[in-house]
Amino acid sequence: MEKIFDSIKVKVKKERIPNSSRIRNLENFQAGDKMQANNDSRDGFSQRLESAEAASGSFGAKVSQNDNGGKAAKFCDRIIRTCIYLLVFLMPLFFLPFTFEIFEFNKQYLLVGLTEIAFFVWLVKMIVFEKEIKIRKTPLNLPIVIFLVVMILSTIFSVDKISSIFGYYGRFNGSLLEILSLGILYFLILNNFKTKNPESIKDSGSAGLLNCFLASSFFAVIISFLSVFGILAKILPKAVIASVPILASRTFNTVGGSLEVLSIFLGMVIVLAIGVLISQEPEAKSQKYKLKFKNFLKFLLLAGSILLLAVINLPRLDFIKQFNDVTIQRFSSLPQEVVLDKKTAFEITKDSLKAKPILGSGPATFSYDFSLFRPETFNQNQYWAIRFDKAGSEVMERIATTGILGFISWLIIAVVFTVKLLSDYIVRKREGGHGGLAIPLFLSWFVLFIFQFLYLSNTTLNFCFWLFIGLGMTYAGSKVYLEE
Repeated sequence: MEKIFDSIKVKVKKERIPNSSRIRNLENFQAGDKMQANNDSRDGFSQRLESAEAASGSFGAKVSQNDNGGKAAKFCDRIIRTCIYLLVFLMPLFFLPFTFEIFEFNKQYLLVGLTEIAFFVWLVKMIVFEKEIKIRKTPLNLPIVIFLVVMILSTIFSVDKISSIFGYYGRFNGSLLEILSLGILYFLILNNFKTKNPESIKDSGSAGLLNCFLASSFFAVIISFLSVFGILAKILPKAVIASVPILASRTFNTVGGSLEVLSIFLGMVIVLAIGVLISQEPEAKSQKYKLKFKNFLKFLLLAGSILLLAVINLPRLDFIKQFNDVTIQRFSSLPQEVVLDKKTAFEITKDSLKAKPILGSGPATFSYDFSLFRPETFNQNQYWAIRFDKAGSEVMERIATTGILGFISWLIIAVVFTVKLLSDYIVRKREGGHGGLAIPLFLSWFVLFIFQFLYLSNTTLNFCFWLFIGLGMTYAGSKVYLEE
C-alpha cells in the first residue's frame, strides 16, 4: 500500500491531482490503464496475427511458386537430356529407306530437329522458370560464336544461298543448318551435363553420353559386320530386301553408306574404346561383376572394330592382293567410293580462294567451284563426266567454300580445345589426380581432326567431332575453366 501510495503521490505531483480524490482517482486510473492495456494488447495481437497470416500466405505462395518453378525446370532438364541422349544414340544408326537419299538427309533433320527442341526448352527453362540466362564460361565459347557468325556471313554472300542453307542436293551435309545445330549442341552439352567429380569416370557428366555413344557404336559395328560378310542379306526377309535393296549391298552401313567413312569411324571407335578401358578406375567388390560385364562389351566392341577395319582395308593393299586367295580377292573387290583426287581438288581450292578469299563461295557450294575452276587436264581423267560436289578432303572444301575466315576460325577452335583440354589434364596429373576421360576424348577427337585433312566427312563424323568437343570442355571446365 505504501508503494502504491508513493507512486500515486508522484503521479499526483506530476498531474497535480487534489489530495481529497487521491484514492478514487487511483482506482479509476488503474482501471483505465488495465482497459487500455487490454485493448492495446488485443489490437496488437490482432495486428500481429493479421501480419503473420499475411506473411504466411505470402511465404506459402512463394514456396508454392518456387516448388512449381523447380519442378517445371527439372522437367525441362529431363526433356533436354532425353533429346541429347536420343541424338547421341541414334546418329550412328539412323536412316530411313523412304527418301531419295536415305542417310545424310535423314541424319541432318534428326540433328536439326532434336537440337532445336532441346535448345527451345533450354531457353524456356532459363527465361520463364529460372528468370535468368546463365551460360557456363569456357575459353571456347567466343571462338565458336565467331565461327558461327562467319558461317552466317558466308551464307549471306553465298553464290547459292539455298544450297548453303539446306545443303547441296544429294549430299546435304555441310549446310548452315548443320553447322548451327552442331554449335547449339556444344552449348547444350556444356550447360546441361555437369561433371561433379572430374577425377572419376563414374561421376563424370561426360560418362553417360559417352557410354550411350559406345552402345550405339556397338550396334553400328554389328550391322556393318553382317553387311560386309554378306550375312545381313541372308537373315533379313526377302520382302524387306525387295523394298529396300540397299540392305543387300555389302557396303551397307548405318554410319553413312561409304566403307571409307566407316573406316574413319571405326578408327575413332578403336581409339576411344582403348582409352576408356585404360582409364578405368578400380571398383568396389560389390561392383566387380558389373564392371566386368561393361568391360566385356567394350572389349567386344574393340575386337569387332579392329577385325572389321582389317577386313575392309587390308585386302586392298597391293602386297596383299598378290596372294591368290579367294577370300582376299572377295574382300579386295568391295566397291570403293569415288572421290576427287587431291591434286585436282587443290587446284580448284587455290583458284576458288583467289576469286573469293575472305568468305569463300558459301557453305556446301563446292559443286559451283568445281564447275568453274576445274583444270582442263581433268577432262582426260576417267571420271571426266562426273560433277563432283565434294573436294578430296574436308579441309580443302572448307577453304574453298568458307574462305580464309572460315578456315582460321575453325582452326582456332581446334587449337584452343587442344591447349585447354591437355593443359587441364597435365594440371590434374601434377596434383595427383586420375586424369579421367581427358585423353580418350582428345585422342578420339584428334583422329577425326586429322582425317578431315585427308578425306571427306559426313554428318555422323561431323557430329562426333563436335560431340567430343562438348564432352571435353564439360570435363575440362568442371574444376578450372567453367564458372557457374
